[in-house]
Amino acid sequence: GAFIACLGYGLIFNVDLRKILYACLNCGIGYLVYNLCLPYGNNASLIISSFVLTVVSEILARYTKSPVTVFLVCSLIPLVPGMGAYYTVLHLVNSESALAVARGFDTLVQAGSIVLGVSFATNIFKAISRLKKR
Repeated sequence: GAFIACLGYGLIFNVDLRKILYACLNCGIGYLVYNLCLPYGNNASLIISSFVLTVVSEILARYTKSPVTVFLVCSLIPLVPGMGAYYTVLHLVNSESALAVARGFDTLVQAGSIVLGVSFATNIFKAISRLKKR
């Protein structure tokens, strides 16, 4: 399912057809890692899977001489906590403020976990490239 979702977003974002396959494989790998790490907790699995997605995206970007965002944005879409955001707004509309705050906080923590994994991997690659230039 993640592979097909990434394919659809790749087509929407007008990604080159040869690169969509790489992005879809990256997405499948990331979602597999996410599911394998779920016993360690949802936030930990989001951090680990977004880290793996970013590392593979960086490698694919260097291999295909393309920007990292071509592979990373499409691959991260299935990990985004859209259901949590939906239920946050639903609770707000239904005047259930306590549930909305709880769900909203959880959604922000999940989004932050994704950002943490991506930024950690990106900083590692930037440090490596700086060391190579010296």
